[in-house]
Amino acid sequence: MRLRRVGTGRLALMGLMASVLAGCGSEPVPRPQPLREGRPLVQAGQRPMQPTEKPVRGLDQRAPRALNGSVWVYQIGGKDDLPQDVVSIVPPEAVFARGLAPEAIVGKLMRPAGEGEVITPDNFARNRLFVEFLHEVIARHGPELAALRAEAVRIGNGWVYIIDARTPDPRGKVPREDILGAFPVKAGAVVAESYWRNPKHVILSKDGFFRLDAALQKRLLGELATHHAEPPGGDVRAPAR
Repeated sequence: MRLRRVGTGRLALMGLMASVLAGCGSEPVPRPQPLREGRPLVQAGQRPMQPTEKPVRGLDQRAPRALNGSVWVYQIGGKDDLPQDVVSIVPPEAVFARGLAPEAIVGKLMRPAGEGEVITPDNFARNRLFVEFLHEVIARHGPELAALRAEAVRIGNGWVYIIDARTPDPRGKVPREDILGAFPVKAGAVVAESYWRNPKHVILSKDGFFRLDAALQKRLLGELATHHAEPPGGDVRAPAR
């Protein structure tokens, strides 16, 4: 597995504080109405990559480098033993110790990226397994966030949206692709097991990779740590090309 430094454009740093935005209305509705935007939704970067159970080899530990300390590009053996660049939020020391599980792969590059090259949505395919895992973590741990609970108390009834921190103006016009999901609120409290996942959210947009609240990021990494692939020297499970 080889790691290379790449770019993702502005606001690409992950793991910073996300914003929460309260929905309006006196009573919860069956589904939140995401904030409107004045232009068509950007769907780039939404092509799903399908997982496979077939193990692959080819872990190269030379010169591990990161993008802004929180996103890594790993090169693994892919179909027909051809190298495949994949993106993960799991740091090298953890990957080299326990391998790279399918759920830990954010997505793959459609073509190799050069040194310092910006990763753009048209060269990225998200991993469905990771996306599902991400939203499961938000659903479990989102209601624990102090900011979300405080906002629930403030609005009384309505919706609290989980806004991707990469969005340029979280208190202004937020594109649907920057809304991760929402929790309904009733009588100042988050309704139990009520998380709504926004299907229009994208992992990589023109503003960079998704960015979570620091507490959610910590929980996401912690839960990914319980998913192990075989460590270096064995097989590493990876998405198909």
